[in-house]
Amino acid sequence: MLLILLGDGDAGKDLRRLATELGLDEHVEFTGRAPDALVTEVMSTADIGLSPDPKNPLNDVSTMNKTMEYMAFELPVVAFDLVETRVSAAEAAVYARPNDVEEFADAVLDLLATRPAASRWVRPAGAASRTCWPGNTRQPVMSLSTTVSSVPERPRPCAELPVPTYGRTAAR
Repeated sequence: MLLILLGDGDAGKDLRRLATELGLDEHVEFTGRAPDALVTEVMSTADIGLSPDPKNPLNDVSTMNKTMEYMAFELPVVAFDLVETRVSAAEAAVYARPNDVEEFADAVLDLLATRPAASRWVRPAGAASRTCWPGNTRQPVMSLSTTVSSVPERPRPCAELPVPTYGRTAAR
């Protein structure tokens, strides 16, 4: 088993040290800041996506980019049960009680054991996530309909969608 951690965040240095202390260096790969090509390569070969964002006032109402990216790559997600994550990921995620690390770990192991079955409920979320979202200047990758049953058969290309200006002049 290999765990690949894309990016660093505030805990990157501490996580590297912990992996070494626990003797897990051969099972954990740290990429640091990752270019788009590496993100695509890793996401295209991954089995699941992890969103271990703890419950706090900010995270509870924030859409996590990584969760949307996992769904765009049709990866099942394990996440703590946060209000916005449940809105964003809906049925494409398995939820653990907020901040319950043991339950989160159990959910990861359960999902790894049932990966082929999980792909049946992730595929519709992946299709929905490949439309555009405000501010997306790259490929049409992320925006999710909150109900999987309302996924359009063919997402509209970014060029066909209005760009919200939020009081500024729109630019594509």
